[in-house]
Amino acid sequence: MNYGTWRLIVRNVGWEHTRSFLYLQWLKIDDNNKDLKEFKTIPITEFNSGDWRNVIDVKHHDEAFTIDFTLRSGREKIRKVILRPQIPGEYQIEF
Repeated sequence: MNYGTWRLIVRNVGWEHTRSFLYLQWLKIDDNNKDLKEFKTIPITEFNSGDWRNVIDVKHHDEAFTIDFTLRSGREKIRKVILRPQIPGEYQIEF
């Protein structure tokens, strides 16, 4: 039986001051062969090309990812973005 799922990849770049980048990955699962393969990976450009953002926490529920982050210029305030994967290569994002 073949079916799929997705995962969110958070890549932190930097040393003293890190910056987070998000990538959404669709995975194909084959139970018969006990195999998991990457189907498609895309950057979340709305998040990655914005201000200097640092991911604090990621939660997955109700087929959506809730990402808590801070901006480098305003670290004291935690902000939130909701990412909803769609068909491979598509998603919805709400800041």
